[in-house]
Amino acid sequence: MIIIKPKHYIVISCFTGIMGILYYAWQEEWLIIRHPSWQSQTTKQSQLFTKKKCSIFTQQHNKWEQEQIELIWSDNDEPANIKTLTQSVLTLFFEEQSSRKKIYVTAVLKTNNDFECIISFDRSPFSKQMSIRQKLMIIESILKTLRENGIKANKFRFLANHQPLTDPHLDFSEPWPLEGFLD
Repeated sequence: MIIIKPKHYIVISCFTGIMGILYYAWQEEWLIIRHPSWQSQTTKQSQLFTKKKCSIFTQQHNKWEQEQIELIWSDNDEPANIKTLTQSVLTLFFEEQSSRKKIYVTAVLKTNNDFECIISFDRSPFSKQMSIRQKLMIIESILKTLRENGIKANKFRFLANHQPLTDPHLDFSEPWPLEGFLD
């Protein structure tokens, strides 16, 4: 028969208390433990995204201006790349004061056959004061940026708040071709 002295109760209680705290910290990810065999999983996940130099196009004074930026690029998720590129074009327009309100891309979806892509904004990228030419240049800038960075979809639909984009001058009922309408 084993006789446990009162001192041993204190040691066992402290040991189990510390182990419980460490286990809780590990479960809450306050404490990170890595084993060498787990390294291969983290390496595979980190290779999904890379830095890539991309070209963003805008039209200034009847000439295409190209700006090089570095973006996080996914080899497996083309809708994420389309969202990042489109948001970069819209941010550039906002910075150049072509747009008074910052516009965000809320969603990008591709059809099952990857032929058509839908881009949804949080609001219309056009103001009432914009000319037809300015509106066309925003669309053409988005399409040229997507085309020059190797996006594979052929046609694009534009939405505002997940509803078809409406404009008194431009028709958004049909998808826009990736080639655009300018030379």
